[in-house]
Formats: sequence, structure tokens, C-alpha cells
Amino acid sequence: MTLRWNRRVWLGGCAILMLGVALSAAAAQPDSWSSCDLGDIRIETNFPEARANGCNRQSGNKVAVLITPEQAGVNPSPWYAFRILSDRRRRLYATLVYSEGKHRYWPKLSRDGKTWQRLPARRVRVAADGRTARLRVDVGPKPVWIAAQELWPQERYESWLAGLSGRADVSLSVLGLSGQQRPIHMIATDAGQQRPGTVVLVGRQHPPEVPGAFGLQPFVETVLDDSELSRRFRGVFRLVVVPELNPDGVALGHWRQNAGGMDINRDWGPFTQPETRLMRDLLASIDQNPATRLAMFLDFHATREDVFYTQRDEDPVEPPFFERRWMARLQERMPGYAVNRKPGHQVGLPTAKTWVYEAYGIPSVTFELGDETPRELITTLAEQAARAMMETLLDSPPAGASAMPLTE
Repeated sequence: MTLRWNRRVWLGGCAILMLGVALSAAAAQPDSWSSCDLGDIRIETNFPEARANGCNRQSGNKVAVLITPEQAGVNPSPWYAFRILSDRRRRLYATLVYSEGKHRYWPKLSRDGKTWQRLPARRVRVAADGRTARLRVDVGPKPVWIAAQELWPQERYESWLAGLSGRADVSLSVLGLSGQQRPIHMIATDAGQQRPGTVVLVGRQHPPEVPGAFGLQPFVETVLDDSELSRRFRGVFRLVVVPELNPDGVALGHWRQNAGGMDINRDWGPFTQPETRLMRDLLASIDQNPATRLAMFLDFHATREDVFYTQRDEDPVEPPFFERRWMARLQERMPGYAVNRKPGHQVGLPTAKTWVYEAYGIPSVTFELGDETPRELITTLAEQAARAMMETLLDSPPAGASAMPLTE
């Protein structure tokens, strides 16, 4: 009995391996891929953030879906998002085939395009070489969405901004337009009043890094809440937020780039793209205002783990040793969680973190959230990071802060 079971498992594993090899080989031959309208099954990409570059019918209930980047050789962040419809209810086996890179993002499923859940592990089988991943999905006439991460299109940002629009102490504006003329929105807690310090937040430079969006929103909401700490902070510091700097890349379902074919977090310094030029000019306008100064820059991203990329302690910043003190306060606030700080500085690297530090000498931090970090933990970490940041900055207020009235 055991022998037969092991043989069956072995044969099944061989079959899956052979299928993966065949599909990986097919990915190198574009002619083997065709339209994703397979008649009785349709795999659709007619919505923002979608990505599926071709389909191949393997058998009645087995299809392969080709996933390719927007340009060869980009960072291996294989984003996929598509919608499946079938003429009848059936169990479908959909194999993702990556032309470049390896399977990275655990598939998420939605029945309405808004509420998401991780596909159970028993329904996902990743090939040993990572080049293919087979998903088992129950489909039917009603659409089923499959995506690398929860969809977070521009409409979701706009809905969030609409919820902030009634606040008297928050101003909403359009910083400028992307390469494809999409609005790049900005939040500011100025209410027409000057503050001696300004903290700048930016998000979604890289389209697939949705966990960064899950972190940025509660971080901002914590700074905007009605706690005594937040009110004191807003009496001294202005918060400026650009939540989605690359709306074109997001809408187009890109792995890494904007519509201009650039990883915009490698364009700080050259400033060849409209999105990065907008940020350059925004920071310059703040720095050139004699009534305020840049106090901190925070860039939200996502990677395989939660991590804060900061300057090294020997790199001078104002206020001194800010990152070390901020991380220590955060650790005190989250005793059961290991805060992960990775200090470093690569001179001249054209990333936001490096360029802002070299241009202004302020704490410039990349806040990375894990690809698969539970969303509830992301919320908690972002909220506590915001509180620890406010406490640490208030410990070293900028010049002129004592003359500012505290928020009542």
C-alpha cells in the first residue's frame, strides 16, 4: 500500500516537473501562445493593473498563462493579475509561466475585485525551479480575479483621499501629471499655516509593491488622528504625502517601470522622468521656504521581509542619530516583534533614499513591508512606526518650534 502510494506521488511529481519544463520551454517561443479568449474559458485583462501576456490550452480544464515583464531585464518582480470566466462551473488548473524571473508573489483570489484572500496552499504548486506555478481555481460564469497582490488602483487612492477631504487641517491637491497624464495626488497638513519642520512621505514607486500601500495609509492616518501626540506633532511639523508616484506603471500592470520605461527609483539625480522631477521640485520648494525646513523623508516599498533601510550611525544627519533612536522607540512599542534595521549608504546611487540624504542631509529612510506580511501586522507596524517617529522628532524640534502654538 505504501509502495503504491509513493509510486503514485513520484509519478505525479514527475508529470508536474515535465509539464513545468515543457511550459518553461514554451515561454521562449512566442508563437506557442495565443489569445486568452479560449471560447468556453476567458482570461481577461481589460482592467487597471492587469497582466497576462498570452494563453495556451493544455486540455479541457488546464490552461497555461504567460507572464512577461514590460521590458526585458527588469527587476524580477513578476506581477500578474487577470480575471477568469467560464461558460459553466468547473475546476480549472491554471499554470503561470514566467518568461523571466521566478514565482515570487503568493496568489490572491477575489470574487468581486475588492475583497481578497490568499489562495490556500493546497491549491498552489510551484515548480522546483520557480519558473512555473500551477493554481487550482473553481470558476464559473461569474468572474474570479487572480492577482499577485490585492489590487490597489488609482481609484482606491482617490476613495481614500475623498475620506480626508472634509478635514479643515488637511489640504488635497494634484502635485502634477504622470507621463500618461494621470494625476499624482498630494496630501498636506498645512491648512494655510507654516510649520518649522516638514516630513515628506512617498509611495508606490514600484507598481507591484502593494504592501507598501498597506503601510502608508495607516501611517498617515496615525499622524492625522486626534491623539495628544499627533496634535502636538502637527503643531510643529507639516506632513506632505505623495501616496502614488507611479500611477502609469500601476495602471499598466508593470513589474517595475513607469510608462517611460524607467525604474523611477533609479532616476533620483538624473531626473529624466516627469514623476521624479515633480518630487525634486517639491522638495526644493520646501527647502527654499525660510519659514520651514525638511525634517525627514520616508519612502514606502515592499520586499521579501519587513525592513527599514536607513543611513549608518556614522553618517551625519539632523537631528543626530535619528534613525537609531526612532528604531529603539519602535522596538519598545512592539516588544514581541523584531524590528529589522539595515543601515547603509551607497554614494551617488540614484535612489530616493540616497539622493535625498546627499542633497539635504536629513534622515532619509526606505520602509519596506514584506510581500506576504499579514496585513493586520502591517497596520500595527505602520501605526507604531508613526508614533515612534513623532515622539523622536518632537525630542529634537527644529529651530523656531518653541514659537509655534500647539494644536488644541
